[in-house]
Amino acid sequence: MLLPGVRDDWIIAGEWDNIPMFIIDSWNGIYNNTVTKELCGDFLRVLQFTTGKNHEYMYLSTSSEQHLVELLRDMFRKDAKAFHKIMDNYYKQREKNLERMREIAALDLRKLSNKELLEVFRESRTLVGYSGAHDWFSFGVDRRIIDIVELDEYFKEHPEEKDAILNFTSPDALLTTIKEEIELLSLAKKAKGLSREGIKKEFEKELAQLSEDFGWLSALIYYPIKNAAAYAEEIHELSQKDTLDEELEEKENYTANINKALAEYIKEKQPPQKVIDSINAIRKLSEIRAVGEMDAIYGFTRFRNIDKEIQSRFSLSQDQYYALYLDEVEALLKGRTIEIDYDQRFELDGTYRDDDGKFQEVEKATELFARLQKQKRQGEELKGMPGCPGTARGTVRIIRGSNDIGSFKEGDILVAKATCVDYVVIMKKAGAIVTEYGGITSHAAVVSRELGVPSVIGVPNVTELLKEGERVEVDADKGAITRIE
Repeated sequence: MLLPGVRDDWIIAGEWDNIPMFIIDSWNGIYNNTVTKELCGDFLRVLQFTTGKNHEYMYLSTSSEQHLVELLRDMFRKDAKAFHKIMDNYYKQREKNLERMREIAALDLRKLSNKELLEVFRESRTLVGYSGAHDWFSFGVDRRIIDIVELDEYFKEHPEEKDAILNFTSPDALLTTIKEEIELLSLAKKAKGLSREGIKKEFEKELAQLSEDFGWLSALIYYPIKNAAAYAEEIHELSQKDTLDEELEEKENYTANINKALAEYIKEKQPPQKVIDSINAIRKLSEIRAVGEMDAIYGFTRFRNIDKEIQSRFSLSQDQYYALYLDEVEALLKGRTIEIDYDQRFELDGTYRDDDGKFQEVEKATELFARLQKQKRQGEELKGMPGCPGTARGTVRIIRGSNDIGSFKEGDILVAKATCVDYVVIMKKAGAIVTEYGGITSHAAVVSRELGVPSVIGVPNVTELLKEGERVEVDADKGAITRIE
């Protein structure tokens, strides 16, 4: 046992690019776990590695996952609206938190002492952790949500209804990503016939507002906030389409259409009330995750000034700063000296959650990582869970990181370990989306349903089984991918 006192039952849960250790500790660390434990009674035990500075591998403990499933199932059994109440409470606190994020972003940090900056730093991570905990509330049990709401037995008895029910599991709310699409489509209608420069001139104020309201969505830490010029380019491309009216109507009525389809399903099939409660619970879990994730991203983009100020004060490069744990940043601000082997950390760093919810470094990270990599899920069948219905044919593009995004073409089949906010720009272009990891509430599943792009989620080993440039057909109704000869 390489981790003292920790059960050795890890399975791979996902891989992401551009997620350094600092982000992992900010999003998933002590400020997250405290809130998660308050929400459901415990937090998920995870083991995480970063390689090459910022490529993250995440493993979860199956016994810890099972414990969380039992806790959440018990919550649902006692109160079918339990997850609704969690979301309601989050919304009560949300505007206050977002406003505080904006206030912190406006501070003149140069005037603060290290002690004062430490307090601001801690508050910023508490705010991010609070939102991140709600993202993680669903993420940690994503692949087991059907078990939590006890739909598994119903699906065994009524397998023909499974795909229809899964299509109703999008959040019962108009998310920020859809609001952005509505604004873009509305401006594109007005911009028909205008050149790029004409759009910049005619809609200067609107473009600036787009950048302020939505430019942070795909930024996180490494990417610049999407500016007015980038939005002008996107609007110009959209304005060339002949289907703007239909697309705008679809986006504006996205949630209403799902509610209508669900009502029609209930009227036709007359499922038990428990099944209806289960569908609504999944929708709320999807909403908790999506809103929490986007608010955490918003926080990270507001707090870049803090990160830059600390880097400047202690003469740290961006890579060095993002390799630190939160307690190491705090130690610097307290005037303590820290000794870090950055070369080793850049090559491979490992961390796990202790029983207090705090991240601890893995002492024999190389040995443990090598062993776990050999245990990765294997599979030869190109089959997964339907994310968004539909079929598409196209050319496979395997996206292993943000550097692969630039050459993605309209109609390509996006194949990735998992998707994240960085990928939304190509998800809009994709003929279909296929991921190796994820479940009902995953980023790929939720966003593909918003965009109406067919998707298949959780296909084991798909980034190795499919080859770049292959032609495939994605049948998301059946969760199957077939090579085209």
